[in-house]
Formats: sequence, C-alpha cells, structure tokens
Amino acid sequence: QALAQGQSPVHSHINVSMAAEAGSADGNRLAETGGELAAADPDLPETPLLAKDTPAAVAGADKTNVEVFRMDSDEAISERIGTCTNNLAVRTYSPPVRLRMRSVDKHCPRCMIIEWEDGTTTRQRWKSSEDPLQNGWYQSEKLLPPSATNITVQFQVFLGPRQSWDVCMVDRHNDCAWIRPGKGRYTREIVCFRVGAGHFADPIDAVFELKGPAYKCYVQRAWNVSRISSEPEEWECWDDEESRPAAVGVPLTLEAADIAAKPQQCSDVATYVDITERRLCAAVFELVDVHRETWRALRGLDTSCTSQWLRGNVGTSASAGLMVAAVPLTFVLPPVGIGL
Repeated sequence: QALAQGQSPVHSHINVSMAAEAGSADGNRLAETGGELAAADPDLPETPLLAKDTPAAVAGADKTNVEVFRMDSDEAISERIGTCTNNLAVRTYSPPVRLRMRSVDKHCPRCMIIEWEDGTTTRQRWKSSEDPLQNGWYQSEKLLPPSATNITVQFQVFLGPRQSWDVCMVDRHNDCAWIRPGKGRYTREIVCFRVGAGHFADPIDAVFELKGPAYKCYVQRAWNVSRISSEPEEWECWDDEESRPAAVGVPLTLEAADIAAKPQQCSDVATYVDITERRLCAAVFELVDVHRETWRALRGLDTSCTSQWLRGNVGTSASAGLMVAAVPLTFVLPPVGIGL
C-alpha cells in the first residue's frame, strides 16, 4: 500500500525472523510483531501490518525472514542521493612518508626498524637489514603510503650474526647526553609520527643521523624536512642550518597525475571516473618512463664494467703469456728471453 501511494523504501530495514504456522495464526502473529515494532520505533508507519497484507509465500512457509521497511518520502531520498553525489571528489593526496637513516661513521653496522598502521587489522613492520633492496648497513631509506598512521621508528646495531643492540635515547639539545631513567639504565630511542587525531595527515620527510660504536651508538642529529610548523618537535635537532637535509620533493607520478587532471569536485559519477582514469594513466606512464631510464642507466653501467673487465683481463692474459714464453727463450735465445 505504501508503494502504491508513491512512497519509497529506505535502504535500511529491520529483519524479523519468526516461525510461522500454517493457517490464519501466521497473519495474526505477523500483525502483532509489526505493531510491536511500530511502537518501539516511532519512525515506522503507524498502520500495523495486517494479515491480509501478508504474502502467500510467507503464510505457507515454515520459517521465513520478514523484512519490515521504514518508509520515507521521495524528497528525503533525493536529498540523500544528492549528498552522496556531492561527496564524489578527486582529492589531492599528500606525498608518501619518507624516512631516511644516515651514518657519520662506520664503527658498527646499523639498521632502521619501522612500524605503522595502514587501516588493516595487522600492524605492519619493516626492517632495513631484512630488505633485499634497502639493506645498507650505514644508510637506508623507506617510503610509506600517504595513509600510514601511528608510525614508530627505532634503530639497532649488530654485535654479531645473531646479536643486536637497541640504540638508546640521548638529549640532542644537551650535547647528546644519555637519558637515564635510573642508575645504570638506558631508554630505547623511539620516534613517533602521526599519533592522535589531527595529525594523521602531517607531512613527514625525516632524516636520522647515527654516530658511535656498537655499545654507544646514538642518533646524533634528526630533522623533519617537510615539517609545517615553524617550531621543531622535541626529537628534532640539527644546529647547523647549512648541512640540514633538503626536501626530496613530490614524486614524479603525483606531478604527472596533477598535470593530467587537477583534483576537483565532481558533479556526477561519469566525471569522477574520467578524472580518476586520466590521473591513473598519467601516473602509470610516468612510472614506466622511470623504469625505462633505470634500465638504461643499468645497461650503461654494465657496458662500462664489461669493457673495463675486458681491458684488464686482456692485459693480464698477455703478460702471463709473455712470461711463459720468456722461460724457454731465456735458455735458447737469452737476449730475447730477457727482453720478454
């Protein structure tokens, strides 16, 4: 009856599971259930469901899931659909999170450990010493997705094949003095990013510089290049302004996407899909160009190393051959053997 009067059902509904018996008792029980639901929810229609409104399939079933819909007007539904359409917007995403480790000396091998959350139930973890591409003992760099939150960074030094030591905290504003919570105790250095509401979109391009031997290794200087606020955070300290690291900049893929189509508010789904597709294609093509340049550089390096290897081996082989020939010629023709 509600549909015949021009009303439309809302997406949300209440599922009522009931065991119906054959006969007229089904309709009465369904009518009582509808009346109870209408009394519990003021948004439900005042008119209860009657037995004559019950479908025949429901009356004849042993166990049926009956859906009682809350009815709403066409104006409310149109307003709700318009709100969803207005939310279609291609937004500008911040650059990826960049974390870098440097070393002043090479007194001991070091590694950087990063943990973060990406919206899943599992907390992600990365260790530079276990990465086949970023396994430098004295410098390393890691990029995290822009949506990464609750990020922690810490460092370790290696004393042996299976023994490691945590890098402990120092006061970088007090000549890197050790921070000791008690006598003979040290605190592990852990730097946190994007913790708490309002900080989930903070730009991060942090550089950490380590120094010292295995048992006294510490973070000498640290700085966030992409920091927005003018005042540095407590963990930041880099007194020499000239030697402060420079920002790497926005990745080429994001620049290509912004050139192809600017982020904007979309009036309909077709426009949203079109802009998103153009940005994606531009970013992919730029990534292909980057891979192509990388392969070209690797081929050039391989060619240079191969030519050097050939020159060195040809010279070594020729010298060895002349020495072998000089041994018998020294007895047969002494002047020639001595000359060789």
